[in-house]
Amino acid sequence: MKVLHLVPKFLPSVGGVENFVYELVNIQRRKIEVEVFASNLLSFETFQRVEIKKDFPYIKRFNAINLLPFLPRGLGIFSFSMLKEVLKKEDFDVIHSHSYGYFTTYIGSFRKLLKKTKHVIQTHSDPGRRKISKRIFDSIVPVFSLHADKIIAISELEKQHLKNLGIKEEKIEKIPLGINLNLFKRDKRANGNYLLFVGRFDIDQKGIDILLKALKISSKSCGDIKLIMIGDDSKNKIKVMHIIEELELEKEVSILGYVNKKELIEYYHNCKALVLPSRFEPFGLVILEAFACGKPVIASRVGGIPEIVNERNGLLFKAGDPNDLAKAICKIMNMDSSDYEKLCKEAYLTAEKFDIEKVAQRMIELYESIIHK
Repeated sequence: MKVLHLVPKFLPSVGGVENFVYELVNIQRRKIEVEVFASNLLSFETFQRVEIKKDFPYIKRFNAINLLPFLPRGLGIFSFSMLKEVLKKEDFDVIHSHSYGYFTTYIGSFRKLLKKTKHVIQTHSDPGRRKISKRIFDSIVPVFSLHADKIIAISELEKQHLKNLGIKEEKIEKIPLGINLNLFKRDKRANGNYLLFVGRFDIDQKGIDILLKALKISSKSCGDIKLIMIGDDSKNKIKVMHIIEELELEKEVSILGYVNKKELIEYYHNCKALVLPSRFEPFGLVILEAFACGKPVIASRVGGIPEIVNERNGLLFKAGDPNDLAKAICKIMNMDSSDYEKLCKEAYLTAEKFDIEKVAQRMIELYESIIHK
């Protein structure tokens, strides 16, 4: 069996989807043939392109253009060269398209309609905020981009969202994301005292402004607190720095930009907790990474997050509310050692349920089921 993955961007581009597909493909390659098609973009914001002398052996990158620049988050980007290659290619059994609303799901769906190719879509999405623009988007996009034998929902919330879009329940398969537990491991010796943010510096989605306001509030009410921010080096980083300056948090906040995986794991090990203040979030792969390193998570009560984070392994707060987040920060920073250790232990046990090996096997079984249907 051979599977062709279609993904909008791929490593070294920063993102949860990119990291997940990388780990998934590495496991799948031991059991089946796998190829990955991706754009040559490193960032949808800056339109910087990937420059690699020695690329991954299983990937082919294609030029992409911003066909509809008025659409946010790269949703207007398209690759005609990828479309051409997918339509003429015949040496695969299944297409696995990633990311709802992006050009990859359009391409996979078009091939499905044209040649009846076996097609799986993994949407990596959530309902988001109920803006008029989002409702219009959800009323149009499924007509063109959700033609598949199976659609993978990564959370129960996403499953319900897909049903609301008109997808029949029997076509939806719920399979969560997973992480490499051999890579992310707990280090009981680590004992840091800073908060950690890991993710794209997308202020609107990731709620970075909420986090910084909460840090200002909590620093006044429960002492000096440090925050380390790790993410991409997009133009949004400058906007984040401006907010830090406005709030006079230059001494409390350190922005590191991108770090390699080994360094990232060290930052996980030595933090007090990961903070994910998103306004909307399909799943939050960084939550599992922190859990696997034995660290609790403070996260907003949105998207698929409450299906992973609870009072046993972290703290949830009201999305968009810096005061509620500040209370959660103070609670975890001042927590006694025995209660904190219980959170850390439960966090690690939660991560064990999301082993990428098990996720990859479920994907392969799904491919087999639609091939032999």
